[in-house]
Formats: sequence, structure tokens, C-alpha cells
Amino acid sequence: MLPAAGAARASVTPGYEIEEDRAAGMLRLRLFGLWDRALVESYRRDLLRAIDAVRHARSGAGVLIFVNLLDCPVQSQETIAVLRSVSEEIAPTVARTAVLVGSMLKSMQARRVSGSRDYMVSTQERALTEWLAADRG
Repeated sequence: MLPAAGAARASVTPGYEIEEDRAAGMLRLRLFGLWDRALVESYRRDLLRAIDAVRHARSGAGVLIFVNLLDCPVQSQETIAVLRSVSEEIAPTVARTAVLVGSMLKSMQARRVSGSRDYMVSTQERALTEWLAADRG
């Protein structure tokens, strides 16, 4: 697991955690707090490194991504635009992306960020994990 940017209190300090599961070909991401452009750039670099590591371990296969946004408030339009560009950049390397949200508003924002072809947003973690697992048969 890469260290989180920011302090441990997710609701106060913006940051993220990236956990690699190379055997499963999956990344688990947790995003929290209000982000700025500098944090998005740090996230982008760490995410690209993690994707490369997982893809290398899986002989180039597409990565599954599970994103937990439960502690991530609605972001500014500028932040959403930059996150969207990151999402579009990684799209060719991603098999599926599942996003866990706590509200309809966050669901709408998550959909605007997505650059993935195969994408699911839900408030139900079990449904998301089952959907991701179905990709690996």
C-alpha cells in the first residue's frame, strides 16, 4: 500500500490511499477530503505507478479498480476536470472501474469523472465487488 497523502483523519485533511492486489489484478483506492490541483497531480503519479506494477504482475492485463468515495465530499469543477483527464489517461489500461459512493449527488459527480469504458457506480459495496469479480470469471 502506498502511503496516504495527508493526515490520517479523512474527513479533515485531503488525501488518498492506493492498495495494490497484484494477484487479483486490482487496485483499491480511497479518496478523502477536498482536493486541489497539486494533490491530483500527486495522485496521478502514484496511480500510474500502481497500475504499471499491477499490469506487470499480470502480464499486461487490464487492471480492475475499486474506488471508495465515502469520505470524499463533492469536489470543485476545476478538480473534477483534472480528475477526468487522469481517468481518460488511464482508461486504456483499465478493465473495469467500480465506484462506491454515499449519495446520489456523489454518484452523478463520479460518472462525470469516469473515462473508463466499463464503469459502475453504486452505494452497495457488495454489488460492486461482485461485478468486478465477474470480470475475472
